[in-house]
Amino acid sequence: MKRISIIFLCLVLIFIASGCSSIESPNSVMAKYLESIKKADIITATNYLSKSDNRTDPISNSDKTNDLMLKALFSKITYETPSLDRKENDKATVKVKVTAPDMTRIMGTVISQAFGMAFATAFSEGKDSKNTDTFMNQLIINSVNDPNCPMTTVEAQIEFIKEDNQWKILSSDENLTKLGDAITGNMITAFSGLASKFGSSK
Repeated sequence: MKRISIIFLCLVLIFIASGCSSIESPNSVMAKYLESIKKADIITATNYLSKSDNRTDPISNSDKTNDLMLKALFSKITYETPSLDRKENDKATVKVKVTAPDMTRIMGTVISQAFGMAFATAFSEGKDSKNTDTFMNQLIINSVNDPNCPMTTVEAQIEFIKEDNQWKILSSDENLTKLGDAITGNMITAFSGLASKFGSSK
């Protein structure tokens, strides 16, 4: 009887220990990140990223003037359940498939409209960059909320690392670009390529 009690106690202790040390899977963390993005909860979403002094996440650095635009954009996101592609020691890769407003096409339309507005008001007074930003954001909101808003589906493999015994999305520029493209319809890569074409060459 005493032997049975000892065995039972050991099993209880093992169960408690395993419960306390449970680690959320990378694909589960990815799903929670996407849910936070859908709600435009940038603070919560950022908590799923690994720590990095060099992190250049444009989403987490947005100011209040962009809140309505981000909410409109991210509310349209849908995604398939993320799947674990690879896990080895403290590194993992998760496959994601996200459908979002096609910002490449939307921004093409918005820029054309903005140029038209700029030409029409070229000789007016009282223009400033804040009003221009507000106007641009409103054009984007109108396009995203349009029932015929163009959508695109992006598939990506997102890298994870284990940090403080928890799985986090790797905060490297390359990884954040892939993630940013997935949730913005390839906008980051498209505009990066556009900037390189018109930037100064050495």
